Amino acid sequence: MTATIFFVWGDSGRSMGASVRFRRGSGRPRGFPSVLFLLAVSLLAVLLSTSPAFRASVVPPAPAAAPVIEACRFIPNPRLNTSYACDDAFAPAAYANVSIGFQVNVSDATDNNMSVTFFFDYWSMSGVVNPDSPVRTINVTSPVVGQPVSVNTTWTYAEPNPNANFTGGQYFVFVNVTNDANESSPSGELLFVVQVTYNLPPSIGIASINPVNEPIRPVNPVVPLVYENVTVYDPDSDPVTMTWEWGDGTRTVNTTGPLYDVLAISVTHQYPLSQFPLNETPRFVDIIVRVWIDDGMGNNVSENSTTEFYLDFDAPPAVRIDLPAVGSVWKVGEPVLMEGNVTDREASPTTSYWDFDNKTDSTGIGDPTRNRDANGTVATHAYALPGLYNITLWSTDGEKLLCLDSTCANFTTHWTKAVVPIDVRINKPPFVALDNSTGEVGVPIALRAYAFDEDADDMTILWDFGDGTAVATNVTAGAGTPGFEVFQEHNYTEPGNYTLTVSVDDGSSTVNGSRWVFIQSFNLPPLLLGFEVTRENGTTSGNNTFRVNETVVVRILVSDSENDTLEVSIDWADGNSSNLTIDPTTASGCSLDNQSRNVCAVSFSHVYGSIGSEEFRNYTVLVRLTDHRAYLQQNVSGGPPITLNHTKLQTVIIFVTNFQTKGPPAWDWWDYSTLVAVLGLPSVLIARFAWRVRRERQES
Repeated sequence: MTATIFFVWGDSGRSMGASVRFRRGSGRPRGFPSVLFLLAVSLLAVLLSTSPAFRASVVPPAPAAAPVIEACRFIPNPRLNTSYACDDAFAPAAYANVSIGFQVNVSDATDNNMSVTFFFDYWSMSGVVNPDSPVRTINVTSPVVGQPVSVNTTWTYAEPNPNANFTGGQYFVFVNVTNDANESSPSGELLFVVQVTYNLPPSIGIASINPVNEPIRPVNPVVPLVYENVTVYDPDSDPVTMTWEWGDGTRTVNTTGPLYDVLAISVTHQYPLSQFPLNETPRFVDIIVRVWIDDGMGNNVSENSTTEFYLDFDAPPAVRIDLPAVGSVWKVGEPVLMEGNVTDREASPTTSYWDFDNKTDSTGIGDPTRNRDANGTVATHAYALPGLYNITLWSTDGEKLLCLDSTCANFTTHWTKAVVPIDVRINKPPFVALDNSTGEVGVPIALRAYAFDEDADDMTILWDFGDGTAVATNVTAGAGTPGFEVFQEHNYTEPGNYTLTVSVDDGSSTVNGSRWVFIQSFNLPPLLLGFEVTRENGTTSGNNTFRVNETVVVRILVSDSENDTLEVSIDWADGNSSNLTIDPTTASGCSLDNQSRNVCAVSFSHVYGSIGSEEFRNYTVLVRLTDHRAYLQQNVSGGPPITLNHTKLQTVIIFVTNFQTKGPPAWDWWDYSTLVAVLGLPSVLIARFAWRVRRERQES
């Protein structure tokens, strides 16, 4: 309950009231017995009523017109955000170190500019105005004269009032509003009490925490769900935030509303399987769970609990080595492929590593700090020295030992191993032998080589035929046989002497062998049977003389015994050339002669341009015939191969002139008339003959 005491000064007619709050249910103010409290208040009232200085400082003379406080509210708890009237006797207490909100509405009938001043600790312990009171002044302007305007501010008290023991921690707040003329009035002043106390921390009780009573089995492991039941209470009815730290790096956060009573909360959590070392079984695993409770008012408390799991028995992994084979023989420097297989009955994740020589891990417990040469179940290693080696594959489904006593003199481990012995020797290189060979162009030739390896290694044989074609490969398995023959068939398309190179590689060493391959050709060269130079009308000039811009025709007869494709070309000696490719089997200008040769007629034409002021210019024309083959055969006397030229050349000189070609002068009409008179021939016949001669001369 709350009691309000009013003090009235007769000389001014003003009064002041103070509210004193009592605990509900106790019937007395916080910190004092009710009788002492009433006596103290009565004594204070008498002193104040007879103190002119106090009255003058609290109640100044009222001006004729001054601003007024129309309303006042405050928010003691910002989390609840509920406002109360400043003189509300049932408003809850505010808390130390928590921001308190204040709001007043002020107006002035004659001025719209006002100053609102808050005194947050107005009275001292002695009952007089506190000169050290925190003060905050806020200047406001009303949009319209006489219209109320709202003023908001906040204040935080560090502790309950240490100088007001008789009020139980209360602070007197005084609000004063003035205008530009510094006018004030009783309606522009307000004194009220704010009770401040400490916010009490919340509390939590852990009723139970446990997983379902089932062990975690390594075979198809399932982690049971954890249930935690707690009760939470806050003496100030604050809402709280609860944060569970489960010990596996995860958190769960719960929030409540205002706690007016004890609240029971149940939370669950699922731990990941990776949280449990299943290889270290059987055993118990305890996990610390911590819950934090925060009331948002500066109080944060925590409690710990422990959840326990039981891990069932776990079998170690099974290990075997698939490669290399037991007792297999390898060469120094040769990569040895190692493949292992690790299985775990419970499908637990495993860790594996290789020990290539098993020389330093003398304890046999698979200590990973000793000679861990390669990780995983697949590795490759080349031994630098010959010898007998024990390849060891270690594996475990956990890195730790499980001690059976306090000194770990007795322990169990899940490290298991498999061992394969091998023999490493120095490699002996292979050997290759082959002979010179002779063949014919276009006819496949069988090439032979003999490969030998004392170690009976598998060998890769490469054939380089020397003619620019792709390299051929033989891959052979030694299978205990040190020597064997290998063959390759090849077709050389051009005659010549080729270097055949055969390479043999046993995986450690490579040797090469080279020999000659002589490829012969019995193809005969083509024939140039005829050559003629004429004019365009087919007539000859006798001495190959032609006028400038006159067409020169060269006719050639060619033949080839094998009907090879022929190429005929002419260099006209004036910077121009002509060429033609002939297939004697399909060309239209080819036919058999009286010697059963397939003879082809080829014709070229050319016109020589200006020769300047020269009377004559001669051109040496070159005719070339070839079948693009060569006649090559091995010299039986041991000398170089015999070669027959398959290109035929023919030259002819052509004269070009600016003048009419020389000869008897043309007949005129007088000559033909004389011939008619001498021979007595009909003039019609003579005329026809003269006309024909004239035509021929015009054409020539």
